[in-house]
Amino acid sequence: MSIVQDFTDVLDDNNWNYLARWDKYARGEFERAGLPSTNRTALAFEYDDLLSRADLPICSLVVSAVVDRLRVGGFRASMATEFDEQLWEWFQYSYMDARQTMVYRDALVFGDGYVSVTPGGEFPVFRAESPLQLSARFDDYDPTKVRVAAKVAGRRGWLYTENFIHRFERKDDRARGWEEVSRIEHAAGEVPIVRFGNRLDSRGWSQSEVGLVAPIQRRIIQTVADRLLVQRAAAWKQRWVAGISVETDENGKAIPPFEVGVDQLVVSEDPNTKFGEWEASSFREHLEAVDADIRAAAAITQTPPHLLSPMSIANISAEALIALEAGLTAKVQERQQNWGESWEYALRVGGRMVGVDVPETAETVWVDLERRSDAQRIDGATKLRSIGLPMGYLLERLGLSPQTIERVLDEQRAEQQRNMEASAAAFGLTPGQGPISEAPTND
Repeated sequence: MSIVQDFTDVLDDNNWNYLARWDKYARGEFERAGLPSTNRTALAFEYDDLLSRADLPICSLVVSAVVDRLRVGGFRASMATEFDEQLWEWFQYSYMDARQTMVYRDALVFGDGYVSVTPGGEFPVFRAESPLQLSARFDDYDPTKVRVAAKVAGRRGWLYTENFIHRFERKDDRARGWEEVSRIEHAAGEVPIVRFGNRLDSRGWSQSEVGLVAPIQRRIIQTVADRLLVQRAAAWKQRWVAGISVETDENGKAIPPFEVGVDQLVVSEDPNTKFGEWEASSFREHLEAVDADIRAAAAITQTPPHLLSPMSIANISAEALIALEAGLTAKVQERQQNWGESWEYALRVGGRMVGVDVPETAETVWVDLERRSDAQRIDGATKLRSIGLPMGYLLERLGLSPQTIERVLDEQRAEQQRNMEASAAAFGLTPGQGPISEAPTND
């Protein structure tokens, strides 16, 4: 079998049409709610205008609630700070310190996000790959790993295997009109595509957060559309009159029999004429139904209700707010654990490409983005310090990156040295003489 055949066979496995729906939902593009009429009258066009205002995007809020709390701040692979800085330099070289959120958003929207690792000379290159362009087959034994993958972007394509990255170009518009134009050998020994699966189970099946909440999203859109129709057509009292004849103009249109106004009196000469009014229709039930659906979406996705509907809570204490976000916190921590392993695997693959051994013990350091005040963070760190924990660990708990922590500790050691020299000078000593010989350490 030719390499072109391998490439097209993997492409044929794609489910891009299915994923495109979740992509639209995440961007706020939904199917229209049902119309009460299918005729193309002026009334139907008015319905269309109302339905265009019925979108209430919950899906994107569910995704953003998690993405906003995920941020890699560094890596810890050994006791050598220089090596950790090298790993972070790789990350920054590919701009992944800023682009990492693209991977998390893809994983939450589509169920899987991907990162490709390619040789880049001195550094490996990491790229976020869209599931709408990449088709992957997973390892039967370990479904967290990719066995082979194919990518298409315009008229160019790539096939990722254990030893090579093949590049193709489409020479014509036929389905099989691909031709291999080059290949590069990488030293990873594994397919350089890293999977970031969402809600991954032992069979290798992942699940989209958007797909999870899509049925509720459709209900919300329909309910909002119904409310708008009621609001436009029956949200006020409507008057009626019976027992009179209505004249028409030359075009056959009815001529209003009365001029209604605050300074007008409606009179009929026929004693059998009757006047009345219909009560306004309430749309409170529609609003309550939307609130109920939002609460259901919050429960299913572990998203705090106040992130989906700001008016759902009021006058709540900080402790109660933390309790409300406990489910989301647990969800974020699970993603950090799983996707941290994915980043560590990507580093090991990239390390082999550039001849650097990244140990299995490498650890991803996540920035603490939980919503807590500085006073709460400092109070917690102070209590941990009182039981003897080292300063570096406490600074990490405060949300500082490994690079910032190292800079803070260096400045602290320099300040201690200056204080020691000033104290020695006050006693007429020089550093290294007398009882003051070295600066104290924090560890």
